Amino acid sequence: MDNIANIKEVCTGCENCAHICPVNAIKMRKMDHGFLYPVVNTEVCIACGKCRLVCSHAREKETTEQEIPGEQTAYIVRSKDKSIWKESASGGAFAMMAASWLKESDRYVSGAAWSNERVEHIVSSDSSGIRKMQNSKYVQSLTGDVLFYIKKLASNGKWVLFSGTPCQCASLCRILNEEERKYVLIIDIICHGVPSMEHLKTDISLYGGTERINNLVFRSKQKNFLTKSSFTMKIIHSKRTIQSVSYDRDPFFNLFMQGKNFRSSCYECRYANLNRVGDITIGDCDSHHHYKDFCQHTAVSTFIINSEFGRKIWNEKFKELFYYTQMDLELEQQHNHQLMSPSKKPEDYEDIMNDFDELSVEELARKYARPMDMKYRIMRILYVLLPDYVIHNLQNLMKRRV
Repeated sequence: MDNIANIKEVCTGCENCAHICPVNAIKMRKMDHGFLYPVVNTEVCIACGKCRLVCSHAREKETTEQEIPGEQTAYIVRSKDKSIWKESASGGAFAMMAASWLKESDRYVSGAAWSNERVEHIVSSDSSGIRKMQNSKYVQSLTGDVLFYIKKLASNGKWVLFSGTPCQCASLCRILNEEERKYVLIIDIICHGVPSMEHLKTDISLYGGTERINNLVFRSKQKNFLTKSSFTMKIIHSKRTIQSVSYDRDPFFNLFMQGKNFRSSCYECRYANLNRVGDITIGDCDSHHHYKDFCQHTAVSTFIINSEFGRKIWNEKFKELFYYTQMDLELEQQHNHQLMSPSKKPEDYEDIMNDFDELSVEELARKYARPMDMKYRIMRILYVLLPDYVIHNLQNLMKRRV
């Protein structure tokens, strides 16, 4: 039967198929380890094939070649607006572009946000929404009907800036017609993989108790220093209490940093190279240390222009918003493996994922995170008192002595 049911192994959970089905025969269900997959009611399905037409990954199974982008231009950038940069994971590229985008009337921005105690894509036409979308979200965001809402906006001549993982961007491209595509600036992030929201819920129960979590931040900068961002998870509760934990002391975050708890399709990602799907690609700059004269000891972003549309917007609107310097894209590719190939699926993948399904959060912490001992607590105090690059140098010195 000509439906989406047979592509499970490459499905990324974008929900296009469920929203396009004319007879409501497709439902998204939580299946392997809490990830969403389409389930087709074959008694209702009329075999129209629309679900396959809007699925870029069904197309992937049918074709082996990938479109190669035109000439790419790459920069290292940092926002000139210090307030935006300090609240961003790296150089403030997304938030700076989004803020500029919304200065013109009747424009929209879409990105992943912590909302209703989960990560989901939202659409906003005012600056208050940007803060919710800012910073890294190391989990798969739910897109729901957002992609089709963006299509509706574009069909009515509304301009939209969309940011998401490459597979989410590809799913949006798949449903836009040629005229609608002219109104949507697509920004794909350099994504290393997406873990399960259900596994994140299990993880943060270690910290939340019964109190509502208002926000969750995986990367942060110290307020009093112009430093690089640290891989520290902050859990912000409804009573404004904040818990902070280093990535290696948290089982979910620690496994993410090792690339061991992603959605299965992430390990076969067709976008983990320089053939980007977005007009612009942004992410952490991993080759920054090679550029000694550019914003040392600060977090900066990789900014790759992939299309003529992206180049036009950069020159007309975004260029003046950033400090920037030309980047050697091949050098960045060497330092950032996700621009060359997807993460390798670990041999113990199923064991790890099953543990998150079955073990208590306390058992997970003992098995997959370093203990929060006295040494860790002392280091946390030092992180508050000293710039993180000073801490980084001290840690390197201690390693050399050992």
